[in-house]
Amino acid sequence: METIEEEIMTKQSLLRIPEELLLTIAVSLCFFCSTGGAAIAGNTPTPLTSKDSTYQVMLSIEGPWAYAVDKANNRLVLIAPDDKTGHYPPTTSTSDDDTDPHLKNDSQLTINSYVAPGSSTCEQLDISTYPANISDKTFLAVTKAGGKGRYVLSLPIPDSCASLKRFSSKVSTTWWTDQNHHVSDVKGGPFSTIIQLTYTVASLSGFTLDGQTYGFTTNNGIPSIAITMSPNNQNAIWPGTCDIGSRRAFKLLIDVFRSKDSSFALFEDFPQADHTTYDKWCWDYDPQNPNGSPNAFKKLMDNLSKRVQRLRAFIEHPGASKLKQADVQYLKAAALHTPAHGNVSAEAFFKDLAIFVDSQSDSNLSRKRHFLLAELDDFVHMTSDGAGACRKAVVHLTITASH
Repeated sequence: METIEEEIMTKQSLLRIPEELLLTIAVSLCFFCSTGGAAIAGNTPTPLTSKDSTYQVMLSIEGPWAYAVDKANNRLVLIAPDDKTGHYPPTTSTSDDDTDPHLKNDSQLTINSYVAPGSSTCEQLDISTYPANISDKTFLAVTKAGGKGRYVLSLPIPDSCASLKRFSSKVSTTWWTDQNHHVSDVKGGPFSTIIQLTYTVASLSGFTLDGQTYGFTTNNGIPSIAITMSPNNQNAIWPGTCDIGSRRAFKLLIDVFRSKDSSFALFEDFPQADHTTYDKWCWDYDPQNPNGSPNAFKKLMDNLSKRVQRLRAFIEHPGASKLKQADVQYLKAAALHTPAHGNVSAEAFFKDLAIFVDSQSDSNLSRKRHFLLAELDDFVHMTSDGAGACRKAVVHLTITASH
């Protein structure tokens, strides 16, 4: 089972490929992550081979996106939800424009001097994306020009696709408590959250987005493009506990297709912070729950807030209030279901809390109280901050003929 650290190291190792061999377009399509860049400086990258003077271009994509190879139109299509409540429209960083251009609901990105591949491996299912079938009728309805509620980005067919990063999750075609739910409905990960497309170009002439040509930026010295979908911090209030942000984003993605085909259904579940243990603790708060409310996560936030307030009151005035073990157990469960790397500090907090309870006559109680309140603040931030949670599986759609 991969850990987060191993995933990051895998990504870093891929970036150690000699720069003279690669022109990298790093496209980070992420609901919670943003990438910056600076104008290209220095020498022009050496061609991949002196014989044909071509360059390799690598384009990375980070969810929540679905992609399909549209053979009828000889293109690769990316689809994402238009989440006006929680996120700004995706933007593209460039080296020659102070204002980063936004993607439209229908956009086309052309890699200039593109060399078409003799064959493509992007339809292979060995890159850990979640595979799903979609009818040609539904695909056309979703990607039809002028559509609302989604972003559609058309790209050239790449030479190949690969996984750059994976995260543990499970995806089911039925809700977990549905009476018709069966183990055969479930496919386990880890699934790709970042995929890499490889292209070949004949020259370093940049890229064209919706008819406008742009130069590249650099990311760690590598020529790049960064397409980001930044959170709207005024509205993005879902907690880090239970991967609520990732669950919500996956639901919005699936709703894009479900709006055209009511039978299209997928549900993603995430493990505890150990990356292996699954349970039902988060289901009542899950925006994907068909028996719940899209805003059910507010119940989780209210529960966390109420129990933290009671615990804070006890720490500040232990003689005036009683410690409720139910509050402690609930907050421990919340910590287990929070994928932040602060779980070690959460364990330390509950250990220190137990020591505090047993040392009410200690002369150093005031100092311990101050320290424990600071740990409680850290715990609150860990469970309430959902930023950086790009854990949704990339969905690979295979277009099938309608019957």
